[in-house]
Amino acid sequence: MEHPLHILLVEDEVIFAMLLKAQLIRAGYDICKHEVTGENAIISAQQEKPDLILMDIKLAGSIDGIEAASNIKSFSDIPIIFMTCYDNKDVRKRAMKTNPLDYLVKPITIEKLKLIIDSYFVR
Repeated sequence: MEHPLHILLVEDEVIFAMLLKAQLIRAGYDICKHEVTGENAIISAQQEKPDLILMDIKLAGSIDGIEAASNIKSFSDIPIIFMTCYDNKDVRKRAMKTNPLDYLVKPITIEKLKLIIDSYFVR
């Protein structure tokens, strides 16, 4: 059996993150780390080398998820799925410049997320 997909979860809403983490683990994925700031997401991406990053856009800390993603993309091609409450044209346009795997507006179902992940990684 191949190793489970290692996912870096970057989400500052703790209850949402705990729920999502539990659902992802039940679906057979491995959460290598959970971060709440963009700064820590960058460090974890370098250290953990995850297969995928699930990135909220509005985060605790001084940089948002888009800026963190842009920084991560400067040293790695780890696919990133943005998860956000903001379905704002300007935010989406800014996020799309980082070439994400997808841009999802909350609420997000585990079924939809699993479909996107599995179709990209073809497990």
